[in-house]
Parts: sequence; C-alpha cells; structure tokens
Amino acid sequence: MKSSHTALQLDRISFQFGSNLVLEDVSLEVRPGEFIVLLGPNGAGKSTLIRLIVGLLRPNAGEINLFGTPIGRFKDWPRIGYVPQLTSTRPGFPATVDEVVASGRTGKRGLLRRLTHVDRVRIDSALDAAGVAPFRDRLISNLSGGQHQRVMLARALAGEPELLLLDEPAAGVDAATKGELLRILKGLCEAQGIAVVYVSHDWETLRPFATKAAWLDRRLLFFGSWEDMDEGGNIRQLGEIMAASEHFRHEEQ
Repeated sequence: MKSSHTALQLDRISFQFGSNLVLEDVSLEVRPGEFIVLLGPNGAGKSTLIRLIVGLLRPNAGEINLFGTPIGRFKDWPRIGYVPQLTSTRPGFPATVDEVVASGRTGKRGLLRRLTHVDRVRIDSALDAAGVAPFRDRLISNLSGGQHQRVMLARALAGEPELLLLDEPAAGVDAATKGELLRILKGLCEAQGIAVVYVSHDWETLRPFATKAAWLDRRLLFFGSWEDMDEGGNIRQLGEIMAASEHFRHEEQ
C-alpha cells in the first residue's frame, strides 16, 4: 500500500484494550486534498483510530504510514494537525487566543526559540482562516464552545499541517458554527490540498463537504464516495447496522 502520493495509509490495523478488541483489520488510504468523514456508533473505535494515527497509541497488528513513512520512523510531526474533542477550559486560564494559536508553531520553531516574522505571518493567517482574529486578545477561558474549537483549529493550522485530524470538533456547538467550521475545512482542502479526517455521527451534515465516507464499527464496513454509498442500499444497510450496534451497547450497559 505504500505510496509517496498519500497522506495516510492504514494497512490491516487491529487494536485491543486488554481482552476488548476495539479495531480489527482496518485498511484505508487518504490522499492530499481529500476530506474523509469517519462515521460509526459510540464505541466503534473512531477516537481510538485517531489516537493511533497521531501516535498516542500503538496498534497490536498492522502498519500505519504517514506520507509514505512507517509511523515508527516518522519524525516530521508538524505535518500532522490534531483537534481533539471539545474540552472545557479551566475558568481564568491565563492564555489569550493569540498565545494559544502561537503555541501551534512550537513544532516548527522549537520550544525555546522566539517567534520570527515568518512565525507571526503563519499565526495571523491561521487566525484569519479559522475566523478568530477579531478576538485574538481574549482569554481562551472566556470563549464559547464554538469559538474555542475554532481556536483549536487555528492552533493546528499555525503548524502548516498537510494532514488534519479532527475528533468530533463540533460536538455540542450550534448548527451555524458547525457549518462555518465545515466551510473552512472544505476551503483548506480545495485551496491548500490539506487532507482532512473528521470524526462525526452526523453524516447528513457532512455530506456536502466531505469527499468520502468511512463507516467504522470495529471493522471498516464501508469506505468510498457518497455515490458508492448510495448504490445498492448501502446507506440503509449501514444505518441499520449502526442502530443495532447502538441498541446492543445500550443493553450491555
């Protein structure tokens, strides 16, 4: 599966916590400029898969390649941007929006080096791209949930990523904010060729923006275009599988 023309390759990835098999034999490929929505029920392994890709976890089997390099040998981590699920910021946290976004340049410039003119240009560009420049001087703890997530996106963009991984970044925010975030991401894919993998439950909202869908429930049930998903009743079948999985997990609790 190795290719210099891909941003991400997963080759038969499996992962388990103790005796709990979370992911089994997952393979997919993401190319520059593609916007992939990763779908599946709660507990399907979506967040675990993202953590494997960013190196926070290691697979029990299979191989992850980033830009054609096995993850164990991959060193150019600023090429990867990561926006985790929305987390609350401690009240009074003393960092401003500008400072948080500037921290996204650490991978490029090093921890102790001062910001250069190039760094400042990249930070300003990221603030503008995410639509958070107007409140750059506000404390991060004083922002709404939607504003907070756009700041986290700006922080990721400040590092000039070529692959952007987002783990349900719009969970809990209003529809207008979610739509604006998706328009920003689609524009980045089209204008800069950034590859995006976006974890979500909401395939209907993502459909106008994403180029492909990956349906995960421990195994990869489907990976392809929306047109392929429409053929042969795939959407209905996958929806039934997803609903059954949710019901099973509810009964198990």
